[in-house]
Amino acid sequence: KKYYIKDEFNIGQLNYDNQIYLNVNLKYDLLNDQLVFKQKGQTDNLSINLNRSKINFFIITNKKFVNLDLDTIMKPDFIKGLYEENFIANEISFYIKYFKERKEINQTDGIYSDYLNHIDFILKYKKKFYQVETKKDLKKIMPEYSKIINDYYNIQAKLENIDKLLFMEGLFRYINNYSKAKSLK
Repeated sequence: KKYYIKDEFNIGQLNYDNQIYLNVNLKYDLLNDQLVFKQKGQTDNLSINLNRSKINFFIITNKKFVNLDLDTIMKPDFIKGLYEENFIANEISFYIKYFKERKEINQTDGIYSDYLNHIDFILKYKKKFYQVETKKDLKKIMPEYSKIINDYYNIQAKLENIDKLLFMEGLFRYINNYSKAKSLK
């Protein structure tokens, strides 16, 4: 399947061309980074691929996706399209880019497609975007939090191998909580 979570339409919200639409049928095509819309009562084959440049945000399965192409201030070239807005705080914002890659599988009875899942982690820190993969990346971006980053990696070492997404979510919340506690002193 090439869609986010499942191939069926989900009831969601949409901000399109600065208009809010509630309770709309949406599904997110991760292969083409394309939001698909279907009017109520229509069949699936009468769905519409929405113009991405007019999508401000959408919400499906309780996850909010934003169009970071619209954040033109200091937007680097690696930022393209729709991202899950996972965690937003004063200095730190954490985004997740889900995407799929099609892989052709040759079998005796034909050619089949399989879809490989990929995830990029994006940090917006002090109004700049960074792609984050490793502890080293983070310590380079946020050297003032090196000790906190090391602490979290030591505490949650197993989680990083089991569920990298959950690990990263927790990491940015941990850094933010430390940052807030430090500013109260």
